[in-house]
Amino acid sequence: MEKDIIFLDTNVFGRKEKYDFEHTYRNNILAVLKRYSNIEVCLPNIVVEELKKHIKESIDNDQNNIKSIYIRRKLNQNFYDEILKENLQKLDDFIEKNNIKILECEKYLDISDVNRWYFNKEKPFETSKPKEFPDAMIISAIVNFLKQSNYSNAYIVSEDKGFIDSIKSKIDCIIVNKLETILREFFDFSTYEYKLIEDYIKDNHILNNKNLIEFESANVNDIINIQIEKAYLEACEIIYDWEDLESLVVKVNYSADIAGNIFVFDPKESIYDDEDDEYIYPMYRSTSKLHLNDLEIYIELFKDKNGNYKNYKIIDKALIDITDYLDKMELHCKDN
Repeated sequence: MEKDIIFLDTNVFGRKEKYDFEHTYRNNILAVLKRYSNIEVCLPNIVVEELKKHIKESIDNDQNNIKSIYIRRKLNQNFYDEILKENLQKLDDFIEKNNIKILECEKYLDISDVNRWYFNKEKPFETSKPKEFPDAMIISAIVNFLKQSNYSNAYIVSEDKGFIDSIKSKIDCIIVNKLETILREFFDFSTYEYKLIEDYIKDNHILNNKNLIEFESANVNDIINIQIEKAYLEACEIIYDWEDLESLVVKVNYSADIAGNIFVFDPKESIYDDEDDEYIYPMYRSTSKLHLNDLEIYIELFKDKNGNYKNYKIIDKALIDITDYLDKMELHCKDN
């Protein structure tokens, strides 16, 4: 039986301080791929080690950034060790649950390839990026692994342009920038289906649901109480179709005008006293109106027996860092 193989890069998993190996759409996509015995998903072990390194760095960074001595007294090293252990286990469980193959790079990489690329300043060792040894080792391992294997097609899922350009120069492969578009390579969805989805979203005012948006803020006392005044549907993409469950999952990109009461702490404009361990001159931002860009949600749409969409469920909300919008708000020097 002919097989295809999909290699995942580190950036597939998002921002390093927000890896989620339990509840995101990635699990749903990989669950679909797992159904097909002619498709294998692979993680180079160097990518796994990079993920582990990023998790540890993120936890260490949070630990080092805690200013209050009151919290430091309570959160001892064992607390952080347990968090690290728990999240590393989630990564291991994610790999096992989704039947992900681990490519042992040291078994397949050819150090003479890496040396030649480095001294000849070949990709990925460009003049501006002379220290890309991890990428070079991954690329060498993938290239030699595929030469020794018999896969019909090799897919590389990555948003790293340097990595993509480098591996494309050394082997015939199919590049996919995002994991959520990988199923488009295997399954086709019609323009008509997209029209039905967009009509359902608009007719039912789904994007006017404020619960689709989750705000991150710099302070637990921030006030963010909003309504959606107007939403602008920009794009839909069918991620996969659960035929047996009569439902499908859709990524929706949109923007929105919001109105309400937004009053948030601005750490960049506030003055912090290291000796007293507190902000001695806190500054705040407020607004009653704001336009939010680059909103992205994942929803599951359910069909009735006639194939019409009847209801939906939120899978992933749009996550907004309110500090990205501080410069669009009015600055205050005292509390609300």
